[in-house]
Amino acid sequence: MNTNRGKETRMNTNSVFGKSASCSFVHIRVYSWKNLFVTRCIILSVAMVCLGTGCKERWPVRTEILVAAAASLQRPLTAIAAEFRNEHPDIAVNFTFGGSGTLLQQVLNGAPVDVYITADPKQMDTLRAKKFLRRGYPKALIGNTLVLVQRLDRSPVKSLEELATDRMTRIALGEPRSVPAGMYAEQSLANAGISDLLAGKRVYANDVRQVLTYVETGAVDAGFVYGSDAQSSANARIAFVIPESFHEPIRYYSSVLSSAEHASESETFEKYLRSESARAIFQGLGFTPIQ
Repeated sequence: MNTNRGKETRMNTNSVFGKSASCSFVHIRVYSWKNLFVTRCIILSVAMVCLGTGCKERWPVRTEILVAAAASLQRPLTAIAAEFRNEHPDIAVNFTFGGSGTLLQQVLNGAPVDVYITADPKQMDTLRAKKFLRRGYPKALIGNTLVLVQRLDRSPVKSLEELATDRMTRIALGEPRSVPAGMYAEQSLANAGISDLLAGKRVYANDVRQVLTYVETGAVDAGFVYGSDAQSSANARIAFVIPESFHEPIRYYSSVLSSAEHASESETFEKYLRSESARAIFQGLGFTPIQ
């Protein structure tokens, strides 16, 4: 009897523990799901707050666009982009600057450029012919002047004809086939009747900034740059301004490309370039309004 009772007791104990274990397991699962539910609610609440106010201000979602522009536009475009960001914090504007011809080839080769700006209308003609421009583009943006600059310690030149004299041995200008300023310089030399007289004196550069560097370092006697570039130099001065009658009018043209990934945002920035704020920045840095 005692043995049976012992067995019965052991059986009851196992049965009880079985129920307890089962109940404990159920409770654990219930509390686990409750904790998971609460955790998810907390995460969702934080996410809603972030999307609503605070986090949006600290980490705004931005659409990025890429602008390829002539090297001579680096100062004004950088300043304009800073103003633009204040009005359009959801659009981040990135730049690549260089010789217009080099940038053109990059665009033609498929570079992910949204907006292209050049001082050579023929480059825009090339892009239009190849269907690279959105409808309504290009648009005239701003003007500039062509000047001859020299280092501060050089005896000033007073005319284009003086470039043909023996004391002037090295003259810098942009590569005419890829740098619009170089093209305008060659037009001026031809119209002044001294192009052939400068054979062996020309030093070609990749862009106008490089021309200015050659002048500032004394590597050349003089160089052709835009008036806006000369204004930015502390080590070079303008010898004289080339008469506009000696070359084609200098105009910058801007266009949103047909391949622009974010066309709407690109058009918003391109339009801003002609705003009163942008125009003031351009003119303050030596660019000229288009008549």
